[in-house]
Amino acid sequence: MPNITAIQNAFNQADYPTVIELLDEHFGDNPTPQYSTLKQTIEHYLNQGLQPTVANQQGLKMLINKLKKQS
Repeated sequence: MPNITAIQNAFNQADYPTVIELLDEHFGDNPTPQYSTLKQTIEHYLNQGLQPTVANQQGLKMLINKLKKQS
């Protein structure tokens, strides 16, 4: 399981592919519905060569903060 700090650092650097990779590792075979939807949306933007929207970035930030509180 990846360190939440590593996920936060990747997020702070706007390295969204790494954030997704680390979150996939964290959730394994049991991703939350919120994460699954967020991941699909962010991957769509990245595949188009675009940055995720501010709302998507905020969604990731909220998810990371929730994980921090749980750890």
